[in-house]
Amino acid sequence: MARGWTVLMVNPAAGERYEEKFYTANAGAWGDDDDDAFHEPIDSLIVEGVVDNRLAVAGCSYGGFTTC
Repeated sequence: MARGWTVLMVNPAAGERYEEKFYTANAGAWGDDDDDAFHEPIDSLIVEGVVDNRLAVAGCSYGGFTTC
């Protein structure tokens, strides 16, 4: 239950659940080449009025790296 929160889950390149081409798509450019995979969905939710400027982010493994 979200309890008033909007929850957005993204799966950028380097997610370990897919084929190797997807998993290695941003090798050597972690945090650079996949930046839009995180920012574009958040920006869309803001434009649509679903969320405002209050934002909490979390992640584990590669998602933890990118939240930092």
